[in-house]
Amino acid sequence: MVVFDTSTILFTIDPNTRPPLDPKTNAPLTNCRDRIEYLIKTLNQAKEVILIPTPVLSEFLVKAGPNRHEFADKFLAARNFISAPFDQRAAIELAFLNDPDLNAKKKLDDKTTKAKLKFDRQIVSIAKTNGATCIYTDDDPLATCARNNSIKAVMTWELPEPPKDPQIQMFEAK
Repeated sequence: MVVFDTSTILFTIDPNTRPPLDPKTNAPLTNCRDRIEYLIKTLNQAKEVILIPTPVLSEFLVKAGPNRHEFADKFLAARNFISAPFDQRAAIELAFLNDPDLNAKKKLDDKTTKAKLKFDRQIVSIAKTNGATCIYTDDDPLATCARNNSIKAVMTWELPEPPKDPQIQMFEAK
């Protein structure tokens, strides 16, 4: 089982979602849509279940704006997606997560609030209690929290591009 964060869901459902910046080039990630489609295809072939934690689902629906009903319908109709709540088991797991940022009395930067850290911890605790092995995200603090708690995190710019078709086109223009 794998987990999709909000950005990954948006890339999956809305082709107009702006790609993230590739940290190597500081430009929008090339072939973002193709990478996501290849990821979905690969996960489908492996019969991998894609878990969407309910905090991610709510964030996704808020970001969906006026199209939230259409996107919710697409999401709920997809057979390889399931959602999981922040329930009692996840709440207990959250209390045991390894998170140096919340455990230390250090000052957080402008982009990282305690509420954001707690939100990320909810996602990771839901992932752990449901047996997820990987989180796909563009969120560095979420990826760090996942890795600190033995869950692999894959950023969108780390996704492989789909392989090129080895078939030579007979009438390809030169």
